[in-house]
Amino acid sequence: VSTQSTGRSREGIMADQEALGKAERAWQQGEHDQAISHYDEALRILQESGDTDQEGMVCMGKGFALTNIGRFGMALEALERAHQIAVESGNDAQAGFVSSFVESTRAKAKEENQEIAAPGSVAEAAESAAKSAFVSASVQRWPALLVLEGNPRETKCEQSKIVVGALQEVKLRFEYIDVSRDHMLREGFLALEQAQGQDLPQFFVCGGILPDILERSANPPALKDLLEQRFVQHGMDSELLEDMFSAGCGHGDHACSSVKHDDAHRARVKLAVQQCAIEHGLPDPEDHPQLEFQTAEREAGFVVLLSKHLGGFELPEDLMTQCEHDTCLLYTSPSPRDS
Repeated sequence: VSTQSTGRSREGIMADQEALGKAERAWQQGEHDQAISHYDEALRILQESGDTDQEGMVCMGKGFALTNIGRFGMALEALERAHQIAVESGNDAQAGFVSSFVESTRAKAKEENQEIAAPGSVAEAAESAAKSAFVSASVQRWPALLVLEGNPRETKCEQSKIVVGALQEVKLRFEYIDVSRDHMLREGFLALEQAQGQDLPQFFVCGGILPDILERSANPPALKDLLEQRFVQHGMDSELLEDMFSAGCGHGDHACSSVKHDDAHRARVKLAVQQCAIEHGLPDPEDHPQLEFQTAEREAGFVVLLSKHLGGFELPEDLMTQCEHDTCLLYTSPSPRDS
């Protein structure tokens, strides 16, 4: 964090960074209560200095940490504060990102009052909450989203191949999520209330599922007319509508993915990398994009945490080594799925 951008003294910045470093070390040693205490110390310093942006990031870190050990009630308080800061600062992207976690954590907090999770299920419950939030956010994030097993070039069933073929025929730009290697993520989409038991592949348009997508794919022109109607109903103007049907498929796995949506996804990756750096006691990548890890274990731990922040997508343990520890490469690559 630069003193020029925050207006804070170097001593103040070093004090909260020291507290965050202590929190990270305590957490790695399994001293969770001590780690939370250090998070609170960092928050006290930030609140006194008036650095609300950094306070919001630390609140997110504290909230995620508490969620990981099953303290959903305490986590909710921290995450709600992070959401409040994002809203007040006009950071819509961060507000939307935190909002999904707030809702899933609130649901877990209510469950906690009825039944305390068994120790062995705490991590699974936290992961489930994060992935449920990811599912809900993904459905709302993109105008056109295909959920399938595999990818558009290598589908794992004939039904998905038919749907992809129809979408490519009408040259629709769409995002996709491969759930073939993640049972919990797969079940999250299948359990959506609006899915009404519809199996994979699922296709979402402007936040709502398009029923009978397999049958509709048998008639691509009619499918295109229906999609245009849905897009217009949700306020899409003629220029955006034309852009949605201008995909040049056949140039790679992500050729059907809108550049505008990729940009939004990169912004989300950037936020996740910043949050992971804070939780690991590392400098803000915004000012120090070249991250240094003292051990291979810490680097692997950073990648595991980043994977969780991105909804559970599997990432290679040596991801940062592949990127030569340059976080900027994570933001400029087509998508974290390419990693």
